[in-house]
Amino acid sequence: MNKTQALKDLGLSEKEAQVYIALLELGSANVTQIARKSNLKRPTIYILLEELRKKSLLLKIPHAKKAIFSAQDPDKFFEESLKRAREAHNVLSELKAIQKKDNKVSTMYFEGEEGVKDALFYKSEYLKSTEIVGFFAKADTLTPKLIDYSHDWRKKMNNLGITVRGIAPDHKSLQSFRETDESLKQIFKSVPFIKYSSDVSIDATELFVRIVLFDVQQAVIIENPAIVKTVRQIFELSWENLKKSYKTRENT
Repeated sequence: MNKTQALKDLGLSEKEAQVYIALLELGSANVTQIARKSNLKRPTIYILLEELRKKSLLLKIPHAKKAIFSAQDPDKFFEESLKRAREAHNVLSELKAIQKKDNKVSTMYFEGEEGVKDALFYKSEYLKSTEIVGFFAKADTLTPKLIDYSHDWRKKMNNLGITVRGIAPDHKSLQSFRETDESLKQIFKSVPFIKYSSDVSIDATELFVRIVLFDVQQAVIIENPAIVKTVRQIFELSWENLKKSYKTRENT
């Protein structure tokens, strides 16, 4: 991350960041020198200097002919930013308490090989150290690229500490997946093909439900807490029932 972007992340505009960096490099300077250093026009510099002054990021040094400006120590700026962040975090619980709960359904559609890939990796970083459960499809309708994406997804889940429990058909197209279950710390129960032969995968994360139709290369993401809860409960009922109905293969 460059210096300008870091300052923008802390609340400065791009031009404010340019002027602040220019002042740090110059030490102290007048408007003409700052404009030349930052590659900005003088009228703009006057406005930006006033904004930086309001944010306590510069000092105006009295001078007989031309006003001289000097940047405040960046340590002070970062300390103030951290202080504001801590203060904001302290009221987070209060803000969440008054947040209006919206139970509306948010749905996104994806098409094509790249679209399916986007659906597979959707919000992966937000799911660290959680569990995904679902009903997974056989793989004989997957293109070579989709098979690669599916293997990549499994590896990414493992790298993020995301555990996966799934129910899948006992089908030869899934052999390469079952062979890596143990190394990826994923648990699958294989159901006799005559009982379960789906071309559609339905899995539930803690944030959304994902439906992937591999044969037509389409996917749907549904974000709604009630739907997520329902699909996860259906999965748990099915998972438990498999122990009672017929023998399954479980990789742990």
